[in-house]
Amino acid sequence: MRRASPLFPALILAGSLAPTALLAAEPNRLADAPPAPNYRLPSSPQLAMVAASQVYVVDDARVSDDEFRYGVFWYVYRDGWWYRARHWNGPFAAIEPRDVPRAIITVPPSRWKHLTPVAPELTARATPAWVTEKEKRIHRSRYATRLR
Repeated sequence: MRRASPLFPALILAGSLAPTALLAAEPNRLADAPPAPNYRLPSSPQLAMVAASQVYVVDDARVSDDEFRYGVFWYVYRDGWWYRARHWNGPFAAIEPRDVPRAIITVPPSRWKHLTPVAPELTARATPAWVTEKEKRIHRSRYATRLR
């Protein structure tokens, strides 16, 4: 029968404390977020699709914030803060600006309810090299099939 090393409990304790030490060292911007939006609408808001994208803009007078739907999530921009939820009326949770999909950030300014300077710091993110390469491969294959 094998005997456990006396260092094993110490390693487990050190491993469990490491993530909390990292969290304590990094300031949490989301803790300072104002209360999340809380919509009480009797029915889902009216949506309008943004041309050439997979983003839907909430085009409803009952919703005063900039709200978008992309994939399975709903995103709200309010007073410099971003929120995300799985359902159109929440519950919303504050998220970091870097977690907002690029497709939402690049929605034309005419589709926003409040023209905000939100796009410059987020659109300045560099596109990862693998995305660029993947897009090139997709476009090459589409172009090649059109030539046949």
